[in-house]
Amino acid sequence: YREIPRALRFLLWVFSAYFVHRLRVAIVQGSTVLQNERFNIRKLIEYVIKTTVVYFISTLLVQDALFPPSRIATAELEERYFLPSTLSRYQNVRLPTNKSLNIHFLDYSDEHKRRDLKSSGSVPTSIYVNHGFGASSLSWLPTIPSLAESLNATSVIGHDTCGFGLSEKPEWQDAYSVVTSAQVATSLFRWKEDEKVVLMGHSMGSLCTLQMVFSFPVDVPLSIVLVAPALGLPRGPTMNVPMKSNGFFKFATRTLVDPPLRYGLRRLVGARNFWSNGLRMAWGDKQKVTESDALRFQWPAIGRGWEQGLLNFARSMQSRPDETELFKRVANRPNTQILVIRGTKDRVISKDTVDNFFAGFQDIVSFVEMEGLGHDPFEEDVESFVGIVARWLKET
Repeated sequence: YREIPRALRFLLWVFSAYFVHRLRVAIVQGSTVLQNERFNIRKLIEYVIKTTVVYFISTLLVQDALFPPSRIATAELEERYFLPSTLSRYQNVRLPTNKSLNIHFLDYSDEHKRRDLKSSGSVPTSIYVNHGFGASSLSWLPTIPSLAESLNATSVIGHDTCGFGLSEKPEWQDAYSVVTSAQVATSLFRWKEDEKVVLMGHSMGSLCTLQMVFSFPVDVPLSIVLVAPALGLPRGPTMNVPMKSNGFFKFATRTLVDPPLRYGLRRLVGARNFWSNGLRMAWGDKQKVTESDALRFQWPAIGRGWEQGLLNFARSMQSRPDETELFKRVANRPNTQILVIRGTKDRVISKDTVDNFFAGFQDIVSFVEMEGLGHDPFEEDVESFVGIVARWLKET
């Protein structure tokens, strides 16, 4: 939300005080009992409280009418050449179901580097990255150059999951599922058989990363890096309303439930410093959060339909695949190695959650803890994170 000018705020205070006063005068004139009341401190406090409440309500109404958050369609951003990064791309992706989605993604590609590596006898690497809840592909933006340099990567790609970022936010519920997100990633990922393939997933993006595994032939070696994986979390009460039906539930959800939820989200996310404060809670050292870090999260929130997309994604997560079974299938796949990285100060996904989920897989999975870092170690300390991944790939 944009700030209300001070002069207008002053006028709203004057209006609120006058409104409460006139309301009291009207009530007093109609009541002989109130006319005989004398002034006391209790009536003064009551007057101040009522004035404050009226001011608060009038401020909300004025801000929503005159100073709402900016919202713009991604297609319009593309037409104006105003996408958030030089790596930003916007493409229509056709799914196996013959439906299609307009997807925003980051695409680092260097064919010259690939040819140079091949001529020198080195093996190029292709990397795909998946973002976590509340984020977008932009969260990986600071890490991509270092990944490309240290891992001999000629391609690093990551998309905005439907419900987040600048990707399309359609009405059909399947667009927000883990399976659909993995299908989008598979369609965008350009890997070659003579390259190393590295799949990375952060937090809830770990699910999409695991689901992507089954799009590769079993003889293709895969290196999987899960960062602060949000696996094994309780599902909570179901929100999975049957959106395909035309009955009462769909009507009630769209007309009665979603509007106040959308407004609440818009108010929450539109608050000043919301993103920077959220990052400070997630990072190990809150002093390291910069305006640029917050902007990478704030940018996608200007996308039109952002609030409804988030609600649709939350509903889809209630019917997500069984994470334990999914991971077992991945762990049992031939030619697959898995690395799990977490920060020791992660307040979002606790150490106990990670240990409990991966219990029994210690012989299959490599674990690394980054001292003093929080939920986003690949952003908090790019060079250390990339160094860990590079050493692990070299050793394995």
